[in-house]
Amino acid sequence: LTGNPGDLNNITGISEAYVRLENSSGTVVHNLADAAIFVHVNPTADFIASFISVPTTDLRNRIVTLIIQQGSTAYIPSSILVNGFSETVRWNNNTAPAGTDGQIDVISYSFLRNGSSWIILGQSSSFVQ
Repeated sequence: LTGNPGDLNNITGISEAYVRLENSSGTVVHNLADAAIFVHVNPTADFIASFISVPTTDLRNRIVTLIIQQGSTAYIPSSILVNGFSETVRWNNNTAPAGTDGQIDVISYSFLRNGSSWIILGQSSSFVQ
């Protein structure tokens, strides 16, 4: 914020870096030391989303977003790894996403650190390209 505290007319916005990944397949590394938003352009197969450099500070949450620009066939993460370990995602409405052909799928994960383990919440939405 600039100006007087509480003066909402001077907010200039928030900007966050993202990483662009093309033709994803196999195991795709998402380094959280670089960004927490990853744009996948035309993935060629379902892929394993491997998240590395995920902070392990207890009682913290980290939100990661995958924006997937789909081609004629939709592909999404089939599973995830967090710092090298397979983790279970608890999906919104208990339904894992399937992806939407020719659209933009947005998948968000909340990584909640609880002691020495993770609680991972997932949700997805589709948008017209």
